[in-house]
Amino acid sequence: MPETRFEARKRSTHERLREAALELILDGGLDGFSMDDAASRADVSRATLFNHYGTKDDLVRAAVEPIFAQALSRIEALAAPGRSPRMSDVAAFCFDVWAGHRDRAGFADAIPGRCPFPSLSPMHDAFTEAFGRLVARVGESERLRAGDPALCTALILGCFAPALRAIGERPDAKDLFADCLASLALEDGGARRPGPTPQPPERPSAERIRSGTGTGQSGPPGAKRGSS
Repeated sequence: MPETRFEARKRSTHERLREAALELILDGGLDGFSMDDAASRADVSRATLFNHYGTKDDLVRAAVEPIFAQALSRIEALAAPGRSPRMSDVAAFCFDVWAGHRDRAGFADAIPGRCPFPSLSPMHDAFTEAFGRLVARVGESERLRAGDPALCTALILGCFAPALRAIGERPDAKDLFADCLASLALEDGGARRPGPTPQPPERPSAERIRSGTGTGQSGPPGAKRGSS
């Protein structure tokens, strides 16, 4: 059944309020805005706001839930049975989440570990736990810093947003970020152990040059080889 004009208007208002709340969260954090601020940002009346979202907790959940859901789905795919995720996969995931919300680069900083909103804490905890499991799976094939998945998880979640804000506009940002993450979370920066250092070819001495050895000649320079 086609969407009616009333339903389309209601959906549009619902989405405007959700977007307004997310913008306000990024501007001032979870506690940095009121319901009146959200109504003003979305250009609707306070009554209209409360018709859509009965509490600030409901509004905050609606604002951030899609981002958490998308991220969790990607993590679960990376850590699926039969896969062997590497730190480069974690770096690509972090970069893609950031790039998909480039105008919302403060999202990771705006959601603290402990939130005053009951409905948000379970989402945040589920994301952190899933991300930790992904990092632990990486540790099955690569050497994590100090062999500690919890430490590496905390390091990555604490640093990835600031790092991407610093380098995200560079043309080589994705590769550079992967290198940064490997240096941060892997022993030896994730570098392969170096093999023997190749030695430069030996330079022939003057005596060898005069005798023709080491030069591919059978006599002094300029001498013609005899025919066999």
